[in-house]
Amino acid sequence: MRKQKNSLMYLVIMVCASGLYIAGAGLANCLGLFYKSLASAIGGGIGDVSLCITMSSVITGFAAKLMPTVLKRFPFKGIVAAGTLMLAGGFVASSHAASVPVLAICFIVKGLGGCLIGMTSINFLVDNWFSKGSGTVLGIAMSMSGIVAAILSPCFSSIIENRGWQFAIIIFAVVSVLFCLPVFGAAVTPEKKSMQPYGGEDNKGPASAETQDRPEKPLVKDFTYYTIIMVMFLITAAFCMVSHIATYASSIGLAPTTGALLLSTIMISNMAFKLVMGFLCDKIDPLRTSIISFSFVTLAFLLFIAGTRVSWLNFAAAVLFGAVFFCSTLAVGQIIKMLYDREMFSRIYASALMISSIASAVFGTLTGYSYDWFGTYLPALCVYFTLSFSAVVLLITLNRRTTAEKLRVK
Repeated sequence: MRKQKNSLMYLVIMVCASGLYIAGAGLANCLGLFYKSLASAIGGGIGDVSLCITMSSVITGFAAKLMPTVLKRFPFKGIVAAGTLMLAGGFVASSHAASVPVLAICFIVKGLGGCLIGMTSINFLVDNWFSKGSGTVLGIAMSMSGIVAAILSPCFSSIIENRGWQFAIIIFAVVSVLFCLPVFGAAVTPEKKSMQPYGGEDNKGPASAETQDRPEKPLVKDFTYYTIIMVMFLITAAFCMVSHIATYASSIGLAPTTGALLLSTIMISNMAFKLVMGFLCDKIDPLRTSIISFSFVTLAFLLFIAGTRVSWLNFAAAVLFGAVFFCSTLAVGQIIKMLYDREMFSRIYASALMISSIASAVFGTLTGYSYDWFGTYLPALCVYFTLSFSAVVLLITLNRRTTAEKLRVK
C-alpha cells in the first residue's frame, strides 16, 4: 500500500512538471498562429512582433540568472503563483495591444511569468523528488507539451478563424492557468510526505534550499563551460524558427490549416524525441544523445531549405525538427548534470539560460525582419543550418575531450 502511495506521488510530480512546462514554454510554441493578427493590430510587420517577443526573451534570460537565489529565498508555490498570474496577465493584456511598445510590455510581463515557472523551477522540483532517472522523468513530463500543442494548434487556428484572435488569446491565458494548478496540490519535497527521493540520495542536480547555505565553490570557466554556453546559444538561435513555422508555411503558399498541421507534426515529433532522448540520456549519456539530436535538427533545416521549392519535404523536415525541443530544453541541462556536481548545476544552467536569451533576442528579431526584407525565409534557414551544424561540431569536440579525460583518470 505504501509503495503504491509513493508511486502515485512520483507520478503527481511528473504531472506538475509537465503542467509547468506546457504553460511556460509549450503553449508559447503556438504563438506563431497569432503573428499576423498581432502585426495587424499594432500596425507593424512580423519583424515588429518578433522584436516584442525578443525583448521578453532578453529580460527573461537575465531574470533566469537570479532564479537560484529566488528559489532559495521564497516559497516554491508562491513563486509559481506569481509566475502563473504574470503569464496569464501578459497574454490577456496583449489582446488589447495597439502599438509596439504596449505589446512589448505585455510580452515582457508574460516572459517574467514564464521565467518563474520555467526550466530552473522545473528542474528544482524534479530533482528534489528524483535522484536517479531525471532525464527520463523530464523527457516524459516535457513530451506532454508536444501532445498538447499538437492538439491545440488546430484548435486555436479554428478559434482565430471563427471567433477572432483576441478571443483565442484569452482562451490561451485560461489554458495556461489550468496547467499550473496541479502544483498547488503537491509537496515540493519528498520529506514533507515522509518519503525519500526516487533512487536514493544521489547528489546530482540543482541544490535544495537546505543545502544552499554552504559557501559557494568558485565556478571554473574552462573549455567545457564555454562550450556548453556556446551550444546553448546556437541551439536557441535555431529554436527561433519554431514560432515562424505558421508564417513560413503561408510564405510558400500553404493554406493556414496546412500550416497548423505542419506545426502539429512538429509538436508530435517533439513528444517522441523528448521521450526517447530523455530515456537515452539516462541509459547512454547526455553528450552522445545530444549529438544525435542536434544532427537531426541540422538535417531538418536542409529539408526546410529544399521545402521552399518542394512543399511535401516540409513534413519530413517537421518530423526531424521536433528534436529541437529536446536540444533547447532538456539536452543542455542533462549535459551540465553529467559534467558538474549538484552545487554547480543551478549557477551554470542559469548562465546558459541567460545566454540563450541573447540568442533569442538576436535571431528571433532578425528572422522576422529577414522575412519582411526578403519576402522569404530562405536566408534565415541557411543561417540556422550553419548554426545547428556548428553545435554538432562543438558537441563532438566536447565528447572527445571528456572521453579522453576519463581515460587519463583510469
